[in-house]
Amino acid sequence: MARKQRLMELDILRVWAILLIVLAHVPGYAPDLEIGRFAIYLVTAGLSIFMFVSGYALRLSNDRLAGLGDVVAFVRKRLLRIYPLYALALLLFVVLFQYVGIYHRIDFAPVPWNALIHLFGLQGLLAPRIEPLFTLWFIGVLMLYYAAYGVIAACGLTTSRIVATSLLLLCLFAGLRYFAGVIDNRFFLYYPVFIAGILAGQVGLARPSGAMWALMAAAAVAAVCSGAALWPVRDLVYDDKGLLAGRSLEGEALRLVFSLSTAVGALWLSRAWARRMSPTCGKAVLALSVASYAAYLYHRIILAMLASFMNRVLDVRGGASRQRGYSWWVSRSSSLSRIFCSTVRF
Repeated sequence: MARKQRLMELDILRVWAILLIVLAHVPGYAPDLEIGRFAIYLVTAGLSIFMFVSGYALRLSNDRLAGLGDVVAFVRKRLLRIYPLYALALLLFVVLFQYVGIYHRIDFAPVPWNALIHLFGLQGLLAPRIEPLFTLWFIGVLMLYYAAYGVIAACGLTTSRIVATSLLLLCLFAGLRYFAGVIDNRFFLYYPVFIAGILAGQVGLARPSGAMWALMAAAAVAAVCSGAALWPVRDLVYDDKGLLAGRSLEGEALRLVFSLSTAVGALWLSRAWARRMSPTCGKAVLALSVASYAAYLYHRIILAMLASFMNRVLDVRGGASRQRGYSWWVSRSSSLSRIFCSTVRF
């Protein structure tokens, strides 16, 4: 069923993805940082890369699911990889943000019911009937993608069957959303990117021909162009939670182009970098890549604790000014990003 194959470019992509996501979330704890103006780009690019890599890695490591034994092995492997760290993160989120109220104060009531739903990774399936925890919504959506890949692999991993099965599954999930009012909206945001990752693994973008190199380079250019075109209509495309606001069809099309082209273009850049990387740098990238999943789960907790600590030390209170002390500290440690953001303006 599976074959072992690790590609340095995928490790590079994971590192880029988590850096983009963390950078996008830092302004939530330090609103004075000018990089916050680009947060929606950063988080969209980071999550798109993560979803693309997930699909790509699944296709490279799983040739087929021929029977019940393969399906059980596939599910067990996925759960063992993501569940222990996720369960601990869920516990910390509930304790720190629901009961202690450190920086974020969430309303997770009824706690036993919502905690059970999140514990089994069902928040992606049952949203918006239940409100997924910020950041941890990703696990619920990822569970749906894993389920979708299981069906795709069981139906056959030829290119035509991947496309056909993924389209049928998209219709199924869209029907559940329309008739039953379930399925997290973010599932649909990144589903095309996830499927693109599967197809990239299928057609061999990891060992690209000259034409494939040109395609990936064009995708990088398209990411820049679509991102620039998206800027004037961003408020029509996204709501305050980063979800589709549904007020601009053209803007949503641009967002999809931006997500897909960013993921494929990033693969081109990471492939080029991997070929020139020294062994020492490669080991560092591998370590960061392995830690990227934990970094995603816990970075909000670390940022919230750090922000709360800095606010108490500097005794800053009241409204928006409550975060100013942490903003001061982060801004001093992020001078390069401030210089970049002050010179790059749309």
